[in-house]
Amino acid sequence: MMLCAATICCGDTDAQSLQSLLKIFGGSKTEQKAEPKTEIPAAEQLQGRWVYQALDMTYTGDSTIASVAVASAKTQLSTVADKSGLVAGRDYMELGADGTAKLVSGERTATASYSYRPDDGKMTVGMEHGGKKVALTAEVGITDGKLRIMFDAAQLVAEAEKHSDSLKENTYFQMLKAMTEKYPGIMVGAVFGK
Repeated sequence: MMLCAATICCGDTDAQSLQSLLKIFGGSKTEQKAEPKTEIPAAEQLQGRWVYQALDMTYTGDSTIASVAVASAKTQLSTVADKSGLVAGRDYMELGADGTAKLVSGERTATASYSYRPDDGKMTVGMEHGGKKVALTAEVGITDGKLRIMFDAAQLVAEAEKHSDSLKENTYFQMLKAMTEKYPGIMVGAVFGK
């Protein structure tokens, strides 16, 4: 859903107009703030209740066009969260020491399993969808006391397509799939606080 927003936002914009826009802004000099330090948490730091704060999207590749598309899509994430029924400050997840995760959004509750590697900050999340087991890998980090769990968008798109035949007919989803295949490094996820 988050990635559909990226596709919709960039669907009417061609590469030429994006490059023109970048040239306009390329000449301006702005002071950049230092990025806050992100740490890979110890397994014990992950355990407990984490309250949902916001959806997030980043791009770790080197394409200027993809960077602009992701920046544009990121401005739509609050709308995506609203449509999904996610409420900041109310919804939460609980990560147990036994490798279980409980996800609560209003009246909806889901469970999943997880394993975590504190040496590299990789988390594998396992769940069932439509009777099929799904395993997704995320990057985990803590910045300024906020937990960020980010999934590779290409992996999410591939898994979604496996579990929904209707997405094969969805034009926007197929454009999204093409974008994630062409520009690896798009990450989507969420930010949580204690």
